Amino acid sequence: MSDIREAFLESVPREHLPLAAQLGPFAILFAGGLWLLASWQKLPARLPIHWNWRGDPDSFVPRSPFGATLPLLLGAVICGLMLVMQAGIRRGAPRSPMRAPVLKVVLAGEYLAALVSCGLLGASITAGRLLWPVLALAFAAILALLGYTGKIVRGLPRQPVRNPGAWRAGFIYVDRDDPALFVPKRFGVGYTFNFGRPAAVALSFAFLVLPLIAVLVAITAR
Repeated sequence: MSDIREAFLESVPREHLPLAAQLGPFAILFAGGLWLLASWQKLPARLPIHWNWRGDPDSFVPRSPFGATLPLLLGAVICGLMLVMQAGIRRGAPRSPMRAPVLKVVLAGEYLAALVSCGLLGASITAGRLLWPVLALAFAAILALLGYTGKIVRGLPRQPVRNPGAWRAGFIYVDRDDPALFVPKRFGVGYTFNFGRPAAVALSFAFLVLPLIAVLVAITAR
């Protein structure tokens, strides 16, 4: 049985993120869809969706609404899941100074996913001409996100270990009596699921399986 009592006397950063910021990743994906629509008549019958290490396309999909929009659909799935994670952290994580910075990092990850998805779309509909610029920009964006993450979490107070007896293998938290869906990680910064909650199991399944299904569909589509 866990006996968890929480009280924070220190000031907690503001967690509210503007609606425009929340809609930004989906606006980027929508703009990618408009670009695809404007380019539709110029597209070849088969679109490349995978390239080998030399940059030569080795997997294609037919020019269909589903095939052409695969990068945007994958981006929408990832952004949607990260939006659900934001909601879960707001409602199911203990209130602490760490919560607001982590929410900002998750939102930044949504923007990265949306931009990379649109970049992959651009590489596909231009028959690979934008592939190397997209890879370079994606690498730069990942470095920027890592730098932003380091900056935003630097100096955050270390959270106390939550119910030490509920940790399995040192990093898996299972406590059916703990109402929190997300709990501070035992090591490092951020949150992990409380797998004692049924919603945590469902969300973990969604985070692992939905993107995997989208990737497998993209790889096997011909």
